[in-house]
Amino acid sequence: MFYSRIPTAIAPEFGAALDEHGSITRALRACGIPDYIRKSTSLMAVVADAAQARHLHCQPGDPLLRSDSVDALADGRIVEVGTSWFRGDSIRLLVD
Repeated sequence: MFYSRIPTAIAPEFGAALDEHGSITRALRACGIPDYIRKSTSLMAVVADAAQARHLHCQPGDPLLRSDSVDALADGRIVEVGTSWFRGDSIRLLVD
């Protein structure tokens, strides 16, 4: 389950580009943003609420891993803020 926010000032036509291209990276590229970097990622354990459980096919109260991320342009301007939730029983992380 994923939720993403793209600042309108960075990519005013992002919504239409996402509809056309079906991918955040391709939509940003179509908006003139060819590349960006991961500025930060924060991970924490949470429990599933009813809506998350429905989307992730688990039970309310089951453990989830929440990932909050910030992506930026080379000049530091924020291009995307995202939150993802993963089932605790079906994820493996490799952190370099």
